[in-house]
Amino acid sequence: LYTNSIYADNVLSLVQMKVVAAFWMSSLLGMFVCYVIVNISYFDSCDVEIYCNVDVDLAARVQLSMTEVVRDQPAPSQPTESNIFISVKTTPKYYKNRLSVLKATWFQVVDKDKLYVVSDYLNDSFHAEKLFEAELTNEGFHLVLAHCMIIHGRVGLCCKSGTEYQEFFNYLTRQNKTENTIEWFCHFDDDVYLNFKELSKLLLNYNSSKPYYIGRNIRGPKGVKLDMYRWNKVKRSFFINATNYWYAAGAAYCISLALMKELEELFNGPAIFQRTCLTTSSSDDLTIGIIINMVLFHNLTDVPHIFVQNNQLSHIQISNLTKLVTISFRTDKKNKSIVYNMINPKPEIFPLHQDPTRFLTYHCILYSNTSWCPALKTQSHSQNITNTTRSHEVTARTIVE
Repeated sequence: LYTNSIYADNVLSLVQMKVVAAFWMSSLLGMFVCYVIVNISYFDSCDVEIYCNVDVDLAARVQLSMTEVVRDQPAPSQPTESNIFISVKTTPKYYKNRLSVLKATWFQVVDKDKLYVVSDYLNDSFHAEKLFEAELTNEGFHLVLAHCMIIHGRVGLCCKSGTEYQEFFNYLTRQNKTENTIEWFCHFDDDVYLNFKELSKLLLNYNSSKPYYIGRNIRGPKGVKLDMYRWNKVKRSFFINATNYWYAAGAAYCISLALMKELEELFNGPAIFQRTCLTTSSSDDLTIGIIINMVLFHNLTDVPHIFVQNNQLSHIQISNLTKLVTISFRTDKKNKSIVYNMINPKPEIFPLHQDPTRFLTYHCILYSNTSWCPALKTQSHSQNITNTTRSHEVTARTIVE
């Protein structure tokens, strides 16, 4: 009996040890599971302030957009002044030589309610610039003064571009309460003349309910690395090496409403878009192309009729000039008063020193009934044209000034 009792005690102790060991193993396993759950929740949360304005589910939405079935879309509506939001980026030093010419020309043929001019804030000591700003607003144009760095660099440009997008989304929010909705966002620099009639015809070919990025294509520089840390759901850094992508020349491009809504959380506001530019380590126009092309996987729609600074204009005949969506010009890097690569009509309508950008000339080609435009003559009446041009020199100077 004594021996049996010792054996029973040993068996009981062994069973107790197994029970205790199983308890500790289950406890450790439970602690490990809790640790994993806590960490997943941590990575799912927006734990760092700089990421709180970034959509953490963007990667999932992008993957969904690549695999979803394309459904029948409604027929595109007629692009008119009522559904094209136009944004022009400028700076006070170009008010006299650039923006004043735009105000006298193509600004007069678009809906002022849909036209927003984004410039830099200046204090009251800049009297001439302040007078021009007052004149612009008194004529019914929307002038937005961004509190960005005036220096023509990546930070300032991204800040001002973010202001442009913010104005678009603010306008869209206001318009959602009415039937008059915006379907396109179009940006132009202050060295671009917009042929609005041709822009309307162009956009008629595309459905704004689909993602469209429209402009004059430029191949992006190689070696641009996009830090996907900000969009990666588990916030582990990895890079997309952007070596083969296209972006639209930043002077003139349009984005459909559907694509703008995809971009809203990355573009809506100066601070937000500056963070997006920081992510791509690129300027504003490159950042737009990288995000649309490499992150959202939407291609650029190239439009050869959009002419910007680097596209040669001097060889184009007048009959073909009217078919262009935009024209521009180039200035010398050291001396901005030296202008080249502009249209070259023969015979000239205004003398070059009165119309150095040739925007006044182009406007008269498109809208010959404008009050300050001289009557267009044929080549056989070149002497009459010269005399007529001289009689309009004062008018041209007044327009520019």
